[in-house]
Amino acid sequence: MAEFLPILRNAGLVHPIEPRLIDNLSLHNIVTFPAQEFIRLWVEHKKKQQEDEQRLWRFAGAAVGMMFGLGDGFQIGDLLGGLAGGAMGALAQEALSADDKAALDRMQLHWVHADHGSPIRMAQRHGRPVARYMLTNGGAVIPCVGFQDGWLAILENDGAKRFLAPLQEEAKQSGFINPEWVDGQLAHGASFRADGRGFMIKQEKRLATLPATDGIVHDVMALETDNGNILAIKSSIPHHSEY
Repeated sequence: MAEFLPILRNAGLVHPIEPRLIDNLSLHNIVTFPAQEFIRLWVEHKKKQQEDEQRLWRFAGAAVGMMFGLGDGFQIGDLLGGLAGGAMGALAQEALSADDKAALDRMQLHWVHADHGSPIRMAQRHGRPVARYMLTNGGAVIPCVGFQDGWLAILENDGAKRFLAPLQEEAKQSGFINPEWVDGQLAHGASFRADGRGFMIKQEKRLATLPATDGIVHDVMALETDNGNILAIKSSIPHHSEY
């Protein structure tokens, strides 16, 4: 362990005078964008929006019918079409159908299937997220998430902006999504790079365990990857996070 401490200290991960993580450092403290939960709330908002619009059109149609003696009125029908009822169930599958993608596009959720770093697409390609990592690269550190197939996907500290920024005003006014949560995600929400970039772990070996102030176990790992050998700190996926 002693030979790795200078590297970890140089990267700002380990306390300068003790073999433990620096105060308040924990991989569990990384805030990630909860894609599936956001999609669920956004779909509920859009369904409510559609219902409200249908009621308005029915009211307007009835008024037109009364004015022109058309009996029960003038029916516009469902203007927006189906709202991804099937798409939500298919998110965990290998692929989305053209109809699913079209429904997501109508709801302004194009990124779910089109963004290479979408958490949904990452899970489709690589399986379930299984651990968080902090890679050391000289004096820099790179947060990552490890998947079932061994893929180590790089996290961007402001990754949530790609998904949330175009929808932020509507989301805040929807009544389904907390405006303060939206601001917090825009400021601190991490997610995967737009290109889904990362490394493939060929082999990993635990070298030591470092105590953390939150009591969460963090292991020092030697990783053999398709990009060379890397020293990293590894921990579990927090129960409150998707990845």
